Amino acid sequence: FGAVQVAERICVDVEKLGIACPASPVGRITVSMGLAAMKPDRDTPASVLLNAVETALENARSEGGNCVRYRNIRPVRKAVGK
Repeated sequence: FGAVQVAERICVDVEKLGIACPASPVGRITVSMGLAAMKPDRDTPASVLLNAVETALENARSEGGNCVRYRNIRPVRKAVGK
């Protein structure tokens, strides 16, 4: 998946910069990213995708940061005849 690879490369590149950040638990600037993807669907609101991105970012941060977490969302399917 291309976006994950790009995001992981950004994390590595930012870490290599070694920019000091005393407020950071690791003492330098790092990047945490949450990604999500889904096939567009008329029955699935955009909020489903946005919530997945937020959850993925929360997971990256809770795992110590400086990482990428990805979620693949399955569209909501309405029952046939409804």
